[in-house]
Amino acid sequence: MLSQVRRQVAVLMATVAAFSLGLSGLVTSSASAAGTTQGVTSKSVTLGLLVNLTGSLASSFSGTAMGAQARIDEQNAKGGVDGRKIKLVIGDDQSLPTDSLSVTQSLVQEKHAFAVMEETAFFALDYKYLEQAGIPGIAGQPYDGGPEWPSKSTTDLVDAAGSQSVTSGNYGWLIKMLKTEHCTKLATVANGASAAGVQYANEIKQEAEAAGIQDVDEDNSLGFTQTDLTPNATTMKNSGANCWVGITAAFAEEALLTALQQQGANVKGVLLGNYSASFLQPPVNSDDQGMVTSFWYKTPEIDPSAANQIGAAERKYTGYTGTTPLTTGSYFGWIAADAAITGLEAAGKNLTATSFLNGLHKTKAYTAGGLQAPVNLAVSKQGTYATSTAGSCMYALKVVGTKYVPVTKKPFCS
Repeated sequence: MLSQVRRQVAVLMATVAAFSLGLSGLVTSSASAAGTTQGVTSKSVTLGLLVNLTGSLASSFSGTAMGAQARIDEQNAKGGVDGRKIKLVIGDDQSLPTDSLSVTQSLVQEKHAFAVMEETAFFALDYKYLEQAGIPGIAGQPYDGGPEWPSKSTTDLVDAAGSQSVTSGNYGWLIKMLKTEHCTKLATVANGASAAGVQYANEIKQEAEAAGIQDVDEDNSLGFTQTDLTPNATTMKNSGANCWVGITAAFAEEALLTALQQQGANVKGVLLGNYSASFLQPPVNSDDQGMVTSFWYKTPEIDPSAANQIGAAERKYTGYTGTTPLTTGSYFGWIAADAAITGLEAAGKNLTATSFLNGLHKTKAYTAGGLQAPVNLAVSKQGTYATSTAGSCMYALKVVGTKYVPVTKKPFCS
């Protein structure tokens, strides 16, 4: 489900792919001792969370640790799983690709994680080590966009949101969304140093043109830290585009919205996976009225009964004092933990990495507690995991004033 789009938030990792392969071969497994299972006792099981908690990427992962902790605390309040309470240990790579592998090793070797939940831009640097160590990896959303997710051989990884397809042609949902917004001339914006980001822009262009939407401005010039997008906005305005799609980080999209407003350009943004309170707050909300954001999960605006469970649990168990959180990180952390709990429940008392993974692979309709369309987590010939049973799906919300308003309460599906 949405293999290309999920990865757009973390296109920053593309610059260190070769570095990943070099480091991962240097480590050896220390995950378990003879006759025991790493991180498991009769009364407890330890789950690790690898996250960009601090540093330059921290804003994109805001709320991730809180979401994961809230879901685990909620489960522990029910007695845990099969008499085992769940312990969460957190590894912060500080948004540094050079630190990611050592932090992952620490989660396994020093903090004794049974499985690692990953919400980091740099997981492509770490998955080989986990594979060698026999430690399952779980993502609520795989930010890194690495080669591990579509590989048929990496069956030790679980993407709770669906498949990582090895084929292109996965943007039918986006084309439907663009047509709903009367998009006829499309611009795309991506980070030029990210091969993955450029690839996704090209795929969107191809599918749009096949559907009769003209691509008039494919801008792959963005730098990873670029904040002045005035030249890009000028080019987009002059192209005649009436809509644009960003394959980059939220801060860059906010900068482009501001630049377009300053240029007086009437070009509607359709953002991929950026459901964030920042788009509703001054000064950005004066520039993004009518903007559409796509999201993988049901939000409080779409289904309060499903979405409010995250905020309620965070208030009850973690001391959160706000309303239902408007952060993608809260969702990703919650769902990564929920998927891990699903695997623990499926494995039963005889908990091993094998029984855990086998249990998840037998889960044919995972909905993250009603937050997403059913996802089949079985091993698939099309990639590591099968897609959502409804196809590739995204919900759409529009910025109106200081609120998100659903475009429709049903998802757009390919």
